[in-house]
Amino acid sequence: MTSFGTMFRALNRNKFSLINQIFLVELLAVVVSSLWTLVTGHFSSMTLFYSFISWGSIAWWVAFILLSRKNEQTFMQDTYRLVPIGDGGFYGANVLSSLVELLYFSVVQAVVLVITMLIGGMGNVDSDMHAFLNGFFDGSGWHVALSGMPANWPWLFLGMVIVALGILLLVWTTITLIHFLTSVISNFLPRGRQRVVLVILYIVVIWLVTRIISLLIMLYTKYTSGFAGAHVASQIYLAAGAIVILIVLEVIANIFLLKKWVETQAN
Repeated sequence: MTSFGTMFRALNRNKFSLINQIFLVELLAVVVSSLWTLVTGHFSSMTLFYSFISWGSIAWWVAFILLSRKNEQTFMQDTYRLVPIGDGGFYGANVLSSLVELLYFSVVQAVVLVITMLIGGMGNVDSDMHAFLNGFFDGSGWHVALSGMPANWPWLFLGMVIVALGILLLVWTTITLIHFLTSVISNFLPRGRQRVVLVILYIVVIWLVTRIISLLIMLYTKYTSGFAGAHVASQIYLAAGAIVILIVLEVIANIFLLKKWVETQAN
C-alpha cells in the first residue's frame, strides 16, 4: 500500500509547480505595470506595494480556482485512482496538498507585501506609512494597536483563522460533492433525462449556497460589530464547529461516492 505521505508528495509536486507559475506571471504583471507607471510619470516609492496589492488579489483567486480545478481533475484521473491507497487517504492527500499550496501562496504574497511596504514606507520620510513603520519598530505602534483589543484577542484571532480555513475547505468539499453528483447522474441516466435532473440539481445547489453565504455574512457582521463582547469568542467557535460538522458530512458523502459510484476518465 502507498503511504499517505508518498501520495501527498506526489500530488503536491504538480500543485507546487502550478503555484510558482502563477507567482511568476504575477511578478511579470507587476513589473510591466510598474514600468508603465514610471513611463507615465506617476511612479512613487509605494508603486510596487500598490501593484502587488492589485495583482496579488487577482493572482490569489486565480490560484484558488486553478487548485479547485486540479482537485477535481485528480479525483477523476485513473493514474491516481489506480494507486494502491485507501479512498479516504487519497481524498485527504488531494485536498490537503491544495490547502498547503494555497497557504504557501498566501504566505509568499504576505511576505512580498511587507517587503514592498517597508521599501515604500521607509523611502518616503514625509509619508504616514513612514510614521507608522517607525512606531511599529519602536514598539509604540504595538502598544496602541493592542490597547484597544479585548483581553481574549488571541482566542478571537485563532477562531477567525479556523473559520476562514473552514470556509475554504467547505467550498472545496461542496464543489467536489456537486461534481460527483453530476458525474453519477451523467453515468446512470439517459441523455434526455440528464438535463432535467442536472437543472434541478443546480437550482437546489445554488439555493443552498446562497443560504450558506447569507448565513456567513450575517455571522461575520454580528461578530465584527461586537468584536469586544464577552461572548464573541464562544460564538465564533460555535460557528467553527458548525462549519466543521458540514465539512465532515460532505467529506463522508464524497468518499462514499468516490468509492462506489464515481468512474475515472482516461488520461
